[in-house]
Amino acid sequence: MSVIGIAAFLAVLYLISYFMNWAHYEGDEAKINGFGWMTLEDSANGNSFASNIFALAGLLVIITLGWGVVKLLWSDSPEEGVRDILIAGGIAVAYALFAFMFKMAIGAFITDGKADQVEQCRKDAKSLGASSTVVRDLCGSYQTPFTDPQSGAGPVLCLLAGLVTLMLGAVLAVTAPQAREKLGSFGVTIPDAVPIVNLGGAFTSGDQLFAAATGSSSASEASGATMKVPAPDPRAVLGAVSEFWSWWGTMSGRVTGVVENDPTRAEGETMDTIALQISERVHAIHPRLEWSFGPGGDESRHRLTVSAAGIRTLQPTAARWYAAAPAADGTWSFRTLRPATIEPFICDGVSYDPAQMVYSSQNMRLGVELKIWDPRWKGSASAALGSLFRKPQGAQGSQGTPDSGQLRPSTVAAARLINRVLGEETAAGWVNEYKAVGSDPRDSRPARSLPNETGYYTGKYREAIASGGFADLNIPDPDKLPRVAHIRLPLASVIAPTCDVHVLIEAQPHGTDTVNAGFSPAEAAEKLFRSAESVVEKNGGKLVVYTTHQFRPEAHFYLDGASDSLDDVVNQIKSLAGSWKLGTAAVKVHSDAAWDQVGYFRWALGA
Repeated sequence: MSVIGIAAFLAVLYLISYFMNWAHYEGDEAKINGFGWMTLEDSANGNSFASNIFALAGLLVIITLGWGVVKLLWSDSPEEGVRDILIAGGIAVAYALFAFMFKMAIGAFITDGKADQVEQCRKDAKSLGASSTVVRDLCGSYQTPFTDPQSGAGPVLCLLAGLVTLMLGAVLAVTAPQAREKLGSFGVTIPDAVPIVNLGGAFTSGDQLFAAATGSSSASEASGATMKVPAPDPRAVLGAVSEFWSWWGTMSGRVTGVVENDPTRAEGETMDTIALQISERVHAIHPRLEWSFGPGGDESRHRLTVSAAGIRTLQPTAARWYAAAPAADGTWSFRTLRPATIEPFICDGVSYDPAQMVYSSQNMRLGVELKIWDPRWKGSASAALGSLFRKPQGAQGSQGTPDSGQLRPSTVAAARLINRVLGEETAAGWVNEYKAVGSDPRDSRPARSLPNETGYYTGKYREAIASGGFADLNIPDPDKLPRVAHIRLPLASVIAPTCDVHVLIEAQPHGTDTVNAGFSPAEAAEKLFRSAESVVEKNGGKLVVYTTHQFRPEAHFYLDGASDSLDDVVNQIKSLAGSWKLGTAAVKVHSDAAWDQVGYFRWALGA
């Protein structure tokens, strides 16, 4: 709820209460005294502490607070419960402060018949020469908001209730990881913890992780596919990538000796020393990248993978590492997107088995939104408060499992599950949003069924995906006007891995000019878009969406931000738009490694 919404509510309530005062008749049993505080006439003339009853605003706060508690305790979205508790506290505090500041302004105009009688009595008594004591005893007194200091009890109670509610919400927000994930909407950032990774142990042929760059402590990040890490400077990435491959060129023989347990070729290196050297160089590209050794399949005996680990803003970074990799030989091959597997995995020192995890899903237009749950994850208020007194999630007992008996939901573990079960390419292309929840979501299914969710889309758009062409979807614009969107699928950076600069052309065809030229407005705009596409594709970019619209057709391109020709390509597009004779066109350029600028086409409800 915005500040504007709260202010509007208070303003309406203020007017209602004012007119209730203005319309009341002398002798009424009850009245509202200007700000929603109900005053009973027969209770110490409305001045007692208890008589200032929390009326309309109190009811709103109580409802909001109660709904938040229900969500926190019994829903699969406890973070939304914490948010509602914080909103309730904020409303109460804002309401009280508003009352303190402005109560007197209207109160000065609110009196009743008794006040007029007292004033007339005083004038008459003074005209007869009566003393002040006699006047007071004879005429009595009346109270207004200016002379009634106890009438502030209601706002004081409201302020105290609001502060206590905010404190409760803050405690839950800091201690519950699923609440921490939502704090970005309040402008709050909680720093990540630093993971501790064991670099020891012998090499295995599976997808064993040796890097210190796990990025496994992102509890403060937004949930799911919206996990955001600032994208690095593309040109700086190229420098670090070049240094990595220069090192690899001199060390690959020793790395082979280590993984094949050949001391002669290893030349004194061990798995620990090699892991530290690789980690150092991968960190230099970006500290949140992950790397791993594994079998090379048909290409080679071994494979080195450097992955963005599902963080969309880092996918172009990992892609630049892969683009500079040498060709596969019989010994080593390379990749940046890990394939699907249902093997167990470890996250923050905790072992997870995909066979024990479940999910629920909601279909979006071009992808799914997922809720992930592990039976050990608890999201109740007691679990959140209890985390203050428990060891961190990574603490382990003798069996390698947390000794707390209860785990907090982990967004990173949910991400790892999705990326492993689907494979990173499929997850990046078709999972729009995900979050870890603290209770079994409604209509849950086994995690091994996740491929069925994305398979719906890959089956539905099989021809467009296979051809690399466009799928045509009827997608209304933000003003609900009809338009057709022509979209390359999947609408994610996996179809243009190093492209992280978004270029938008917004066209406005001139109806008369296009008709005279023998085109419809849509055809005229498409000619402009196709001309720009030919320039973009020659320089490694891609047209990913263009729309057919009567008034505002648009086209979305992505370019390689590290390309030496980037500025020249952008200038050519601007020149084409400026010289377009069938209407006017504007060009906008954004850095967009996560492809957020085209997210609208993916995320709207409805498959």
